Amino acid sequence: MAFRLSVLALFALSGVQASAGVIVNGDFSDSTPLAGFTATGTIAGEPAGGFAQLETDGSPLRTLEQTFVIPVGATSLSFDYQFSTEAILGSPPSGPDSFAASLITTIDGEFLDLFVVDLLGAIPDPSDGIESITGALPISVSLDPGVTIPGFSGFASGTTSGGRVTLSFPTTVLGEESTLYFDLLDNDGLAFSSIAAIDNVTVSSASGVIPEPTSFAVWGLLMMTNSMRRRRKTAA
Repeated sequence: MAFRLSVLALFALSGVQASAGVIVNGDFSDSTPLAGFTATGTIAGEPAGGFAQLETDGSPLRTLEQTFVIPVGATSLSFDYQFSTEAILGSPPSGPDSFAASLITTIDGEFLDLFVVDLLGAIPDPSDGIESITGALPISVSLDPGVTIPGFSGFASGTTSGGRVTLSFPTTVLGEESTLYFDLLDNDGLAFSSIAAIDNVTVSSASGVIPEPTSFAVWGLLMMTNSMRRRRKTAA
């Protein structure tokens, strides 16, 4: 009976947290590669080191995405990235490859233009000041270029950059189902190869990082088990 109650509690807590909208496998440590994410196009998967990597192959777009509900108490979304291309500033292509991230709400299609990077550098909130043209929602995004992804290997003779991107959630998207997109854009065909890596995708509140669903479920199961043990000891 106690086991059945524990199992029911596990499923209940899993359902509650899933609807609360945390990122699943944001650190890419799950035993199943890219668990929680949907990949389209050429994806290198998860190299040794536990991060996701996308690569160009001459097709226009590589995408890694995840749909979740933004918790009402959430304050920010952040992720680490690395971008490397064979192209160099000395002889840049007319349309260099780029890597971008965006968030789009499901019901009303609000577009949050998080950042874009190419061999010229990274731009947080590229739609800032031109939202009326791009259809983007006004947002606040910061970039810390001092953050790297351990184990990432870029092109030795190309151009490599990285950092941590942090979005401060506008209140209008809190509680809404949204999809986070990571797009590697092959703008120069096969002229130059490019790769992009993503790691540590997290949603935070004022009190810290909000755990993924499984973390909450396991925590709830342990709490209920401990409670039952205490009750048995008291009854004895």
